[in-house]
Amino acid sequence: MTDTNSSVERAAALLSLEAVFAHAPRAIAVFTLCGSLVYTNRLGRRAFLVTGQAGQHRSRLSEDPTFVADLRRISSASIACALQIRTPAGRLEAIGWRMHDVPGLPAGLIILKQDTEQSMSARLLAASESRAQASRELAVIEAEREHLQAQARRLSYLAATDRLTGLLNSEEFARRCRTYLHAPRKRAGTFVFLDCDDFKSINDTYGHRTGDIILATLGARLRSFGRTDDLVGRLGGDEFGIWFAGSGAREAARLMDRLRNIVEAPIPRPETSGLVGPREISITFSMGAASAPVDGARYSDLLETADARMYEMKTTRRLRA
Repeated sequence: MTDTNSSVERAAALLSLEAVFAHAPRAIAVFTLCGSLVYTNRLGRRAFLVTGQAGQHRSRLSEDPTFVADLRRISSASIACALQIRTPAGRLEAIGWRMHDVPGLPAGLIILKQDTEQSMSARLLAASESRAQASRELAVIEAEREHLQAQARRLSYLAATDRLTGLLNSEEFARRCRTYLHAPRKRAGTFVFLDCDDFKSINDTYGHRTGDIILATLGARLRSFGRTDDLVGRLGGDEFGIWFAGSGAREAARLMDRLRNIVEAPIPRPETSGLVGPREISITFSMGAASAPVDGARYSDLLETADARMYEMKTTRRLRA
């Protein structure tokens, strides 16, 4: 390589030659037209090099004035073949010249054309710039992919979530319950239907904005009560549903007693009501439950049964009032 080439380009070019000729079945030596030795493979080092003092290598051939003169007189008509050597750094244009004076070794000399070093440097630089551009483009594509994935996750969340309470909306709640019920490994589960008693009076007394705040508070309480595998959703208006995964009727009854204490705890009256009166708002719930597979194996059956039992409790409470 010429002195004008950087050490990085020189090393890259030598690595390219090594990748092509390292395991060639003949002794290979690469020279410039001026007789400078550029590269030899393992067999070439045995055939063309001699070891001097301190282990330094020098070429037997490049020190021969006749050899150097022969290189300079080479013409396209007298060479054995023109080579197009494909290397990882690009295509290397050179001249192939067979030698027959190396005892015991089929030998080959490759003489680089005068512009090869410059073209190799240009190719290396172009390849480096191409890789850098490809890396930048891949980074842009990766960022866009992550952005699209984030958008998809957000859209999926919005499609499945009730905006006011943060619970599952009725469609997503039903879909996940059906998935649970249709799983190959059948497990017990109980669906609980909850309905606020006389929630209309809260809206009429304190306003719909206060009613929304209370619904959001109830949603947070229900969400905190649910266990890891349980499902909690807002089914509509002031109606909620909980799926107690893996719980039969008896265990679900105990959970419902604990749940009632949590959701019926008084709620501080929001300042948005603008009214003077009690600082806390009390709410009661009517609940109905249906367990799978005892009360049915389909979500629609469990919903119908739990709804009927919830209204039965609501009617009983009204009669007692």
